[in-house]
Amino acid sequence: LDMYANTFVIPGSNFTIVGKGTNNITGTFDWTPTVADIGEHTLIVTSADSSCNANQPIVLKNYTVVYIKVITGLDAGKDVSTCELNPISRQLFVKGFGNLKLRIKWTDISGGQAQFLNSDTIYNPISTANKTTDYIVTSPDLKGSCKINDTVTVFLDKSNTIDIFPTTKDFVLCRPDYLQ
Repeated sequence: LDMYANTFVIPGSNFTIVGKGTNNITGTFDWTPTVADIGEHTLIVTSADSSCNANQPIVLKNYTVVYIKVITGLDAGKDVSTCELNPISRQLFVKGFGNLKLRIKWTDISGGQAQFLNSDTIYNPISTANKTTDYIVTSPDLKGSCKINDTVTVFLDKSNTIDIFPTTKDFVLCRPDYLQ
């Protein structure tokens, strides 16, 4: 038996075998991707088995194709705003999640239970926060130098509020933009 892989298409990778020529051969693929390796890669491992008969040199080959997708890590996106009165439900979303089957966990900034989310284990929960709330999203499935967590804040937008002084006098809004 023999085994080899197309590591030349994945720079910096190694494929080593133990037990060449025996019935107990093992191959090990080793690679630590960098930022330059973000994207899709295909590793093809070829196993070759001969008939071991010099008069009948037949070599049977078996191929194992491994699809490798290197991602940047988790990205919870930009911070989003909400209102204190009649807060808007805001959909949060882990970008780059795609068709990956990563386990996701949302928590509050201190690591406690996430407040105001419809689910803390999906990649696109809905937040109904009525106050500034910081979330952390984490995936235990990402390893190595991948970004395994990110933060996003749902913050109160106070740009559309007004303060009226003195507070003891009644005010009447006669028409838009005109107070009496």
